[in-house]
Amino acid sequence: MEVTATCQDRILELYLKGELDHHGAKGLLTKLEREIEKQEKVVADLEEKIQAAASDYQELNRLMGEKEAAEDSLMGLMEQWEAAQE
Repeated sequence: MEVTATCQDRILELYLKGELDHHGAKGLLTKLEREIEKQEKVVADLEEKIQAAASDYQELNRLMGEKEAAEDSLMGLMEQWEAAQE
């Protein structure tokens, strides 16, 4: 199982290639769980920044875009985690 990771603009993406064995799946699940926790923190941090930028439309708009991308990345990680459970 090959796992590659990219991080751009605080968005982490993991790519899986190959077949998983039982032991490989357990290690992958652990890694995905750590990455999910990190990405949840990114989303939470952005939510705090959005609250602080409520009066600055341009900053708010920029942060909302970052948050949407971070949430998309988080959903992708969660989907990978679910697939690794099977």
